[in-house]
Amino acid sequence: MADFHSFVGFASLANARVLIEAWRRDYNEHRPKKDLAGIPLAVYAARLDTTTTSTTVQR
Repeated sequence: MADFHSFVGFASLANARVLIEAWRRDYNEHRPKKDLAGIPLAVYAARLDTTTTSTTVQR
C-alpha cells in the first residue's frame, strides 16, 4: 500500500474514505513496528489483552 504522504489527491469523498480505511488497516494490522519487536500493532494489542489481568483501582 502506498504511503499517503506521497499521494496527490482523491477522486471523491467516498474514494478517500475507502483508501484511508485501507491504509489504516494496513498500518495497524500488517506493518511491523520496530518499537514493538517487529510485530504489527494489532498483534501487540491482542497479546497485551490476553496477558493483562484486570485490576481494581482503590482510592
